[in-house]
Amino acid sequence: VGYGNETVAENIVPALTTLDPDGEEMGRRMMEAVLQRLAHERSDTPEHTLIAPHLMRRATTQHLTAE
Repeated sequence: VGYGNETVAENIVPALTTLDPDGEEMGRRMMEAVLQRLAHERSDTPEHTLIAPHLMRRATTQHLTAE
């Protein structure tokens, strides 16, 4: 399983299953934090935010079924 969901992951054989880190959501949340700090609506205390990645299932993984 790879990380980053790069285009090459789809084009190799077998196609590599990856975790897509959802850069758009990370950017949106970061911008909100910056704007809130600039408006003094947010403290300088570090925060930890978890953004779940998306599993891009390809040929290197398979569904297991009960027999």
